[in-house]
Amino acid sequence: MENIVEEIITFKLDYAAFNSAMTCVKKDPVRYYLGGVHIFIRDNKFIYEATDGHILVQIESKIKPTIKELDIIVPIEVLYDLKLFIKDHKINRECKNNLDSPFNITVNGNGKYISIYSTSATPNLITQRQLILDAQFPQTSRVIPNLDKTTGVTQYRLNAKLFTQLAKAFDIYFSTNDKMLQLTFPSDSMSPALAKFENFTGVIMPVRLMSGT
Repeated sequence: MENIVEEIITFKLDYAAFNSAMTCVKKDPVRYYLGGVHIFIRDNKFIYEATDGHILVQIESKIKPTIKELDIIVPIEVLYDLKLFIKDHKINRECKNNLDSPFNITVNGNGKYISIYSTSATPNLITQRQLILDAQFPQTSRVIPNLDKTTGVTQYRLNAKLFTQLAKAFDIYFSTNDKMLQLTFPSDSMSPALAKFENFTGVIMPVRLMSGT
């Protein structure tokens, strides 16, 4: 019988980006692919994103990839394990450093399972062989407005709860009070609103707008 070698890849988890994106994860039995954070590589950068259908958060991680390819959806249950581990081992300060995250992710089983390890505490195993969501994540590039084509308007309607949710994700990622989240509203009333700051992208959709008078 031929032995099948299991492919294994390991990379550093950007906990700040992961935790921020998790604010937009939605547990939905129909759209189950929204129940986790999509992590992939684009232009040699890790991208963390999540959406609940109303809010989208997408972050370009500052951690440089040591692998060439990645496209997985990490389920929300992993965040619960991480938060419990952080609380038990009192390593919250390290988790706020985007470049020196204390966690590694191992993807094995030909992309079916992940395990997460701590690089700064013992025991170091946090979660073992957690199933990755077997689904295709939506093509979020279709809903992110093009800044070059976006113009402001004088009046608009905005769901305050959605803005608060997006602001929470922003605050979790930057964990500082000196960053300001600003929204850009397109003149097209059917287009989403865009929040862009450094490597953080947020989208509120759909937003109903009224032209100024």
